[in-house]
Amino acid sequence: MRVRLALFALCALAGAALADPPEEELHAAPGSIAYGMIENADAEGVFELVHDGQVTLRHVGSGLICYFLRDGSGGRLLLFAGLPRGDDVACDSANGTESVTLYATRHGAPTTVDAQMDNARAELVQRFPNAQPFAVAPLAPEPGAPKQSVERFLIARDGDRLFSSISLGIIGDWTIMLRYSLIAPDDAALERAELVSSALFREALDQVAHSQTP
Repeated sequence: MRVRLALFALCALAGAALADPPEEELHAAPGSIAYGMIENADAEGVFELVHDGQVTLRHVGSGLICYFLRDGSGGRLLLFAGLPRGDDVACDSANGTESVTLYATRHGAPTTVDAQMDNARAELVQRFPNAQPFAVAPLAPEPGAPKQSVERFLIARDGDRLFSSISLGIIGDWTIMLRYSLIAPDDAALERAELVSSALFREALDQVAHSQTP
């Protein structure tokens, strides 16, 4: 079952269904909205449309697929400087309560999951000095799965308890990272957040692995 990036997993965590806006509220076709996101990010040739009737984009280099809401709200593409154009990108969805960001990076030199996790963890702790590791039972990797690492944290922010996870894997030349955060006021929300973040990351790795297979 396909897990969509812009699912805004908060709805699943709250037990409610995420419905697309009524047709009369859509001011542009999903394909037009998707192409507008490419234009806004100056990402022509880096991302391409997936013609599935939704706001879906594919990163040409890695094969990572980005799913957004049908009206594009809360979604954006990011191209980072420092590496050749298209070699360091992300797709991001946020709604004020939950954020989902998927990165695809082709580094200019060999790297490891551990080294990249060290960098990502340092950035998170720098931004949230009160972040505390959240220990959970690790999921058993599927046979033949690429090396990967997941770390989860609990953060106190503006009176809320924030669940934040970093998931990393390397497939061929590409480092794939998921940064997932959600306000989770109770333990049930935490458990469901873990499941959603794991599913999103697993699908992202599957997409890239399939794209990189000759």
